[in-house]
Amino acid sequence: MANPIQGYYSDLVLGKVDSSDQGFSFLEMPIVYAATIRAGMIVNASGAPVATADAATAYGVITDRDLYHSYDAPREFVVGTTYNFVVGVRGLTLNQGKIFFADGTTAINAAAKTALEARGLKITNKYYDGSVEIPVTSV
Repeated sequence: MANPIQGYYSDLVLGKVDSSDQGFSFLEMPIVYAATIRAGMIVNASGAPVATADAATAYGVITDRDLYHSYDAPREFVVGTTYNFVVGVRGLTLNQGKIFFADGTTAINAAAKTALEARGLKITNKYYDGSVEIPVTSV
């Protein structure tokens, strides 16, 4: 039976380096809220969403739970207001199919993937979303 990706945190962040310091993998970055901002968006070192043409400036990926459409944000965000959002910057394995540029629809490209992996993020397309039945053989 099909089980499509639901838009949760675990659809994007597939794993992380075990550390007692959450600041190793994540940073809270000041980001100006826009209606298009959501989890999975690539940002540069200043927290601005990255356009495709600026892929080499990729610094991290927004992973803030408040920006997943499947979660109810604890507050209403105001367009044009700066908020501290959680951004994955190193030590994470991320789902390539859930990472995109500032327009909200263009998927990550090779240049952004190279830049993010140089910072210590692992970008993979090896993710099982449950949409295909996998036969299991008894031992």
